[in-house]
Amino acid sequence: MKNNNYSIPYTYERFDGSFGIVEEKVGKGAVICLENGEYGFSYNAGNLENGAEVYCSILRVQENRCFKYLVSVDNVCDMYMTA
Repeated sequence: MKNNNYSIPYTYERFDGSFGIVEEKVGKGAVICLENGEYGFSYNAGNLENGAEVYCSILRVQENRCFKYLVSVDNVCDMYMTA
């Protein structure tokens, strides 16, 4: 059930969906900024450019890690190409 109190940022649960933007590529994947402002990590987004808009599924919520969410990219919505 979604939190309707807008003063508190929404915390995603497992198997929730969210739009996000690829912030940077790192070692084996990419860091994605989710709609609630928190960051997630995706192994299957390492080939995307920075700034690409994606739709993600939350695979795991990990409280005591570098990134709070482990996500899987389901769809690339928009990709900014640089020349």
